[in-house]
Formats: sequence, structure tokens, C-alpha cells
Amino acid sequence: MNIQLALRDYYDEIQKAAEARMSAITLQDIIDTYRQKAGVNNETEDMQIMRKVSQTL
Repeated sequence: MNIQLALRDYYDEIQKAAEARMSAITLQDIIDTYRQKAGVNNETEDMQIMRKVSQTL
């Protein structure tokens, strides 16, 4: 048996889990994380964050 064949199932399992997690992340999750790490605490800064994130996506 080829090692690549033996590892394929694990790779597929990890890939599916990563895709499922990524699809569950919302824009609000990203904004909340950014606010927490950047110490943002007002609506004006929230709007700037949303614009930056939207441009990136």
C-alpha cells in the first residue's frame, strides 16, 4: 500500500472539518474578534472595521 493512500482518509477528514468550520464563521464573528483584539469600543470604529472586512472578502 502506498503511504499517500493510507493518509488520504485522514486528509479528507481534516479537509471536511476545516471547510465546515470556515462556513460557520460569520462576518459578525470576524468583527467581534477584531474588536476584542484591537480594543475597539465605539460604533464609528465598527463601521470602519466592517468596510475593511467587506473589501477583503
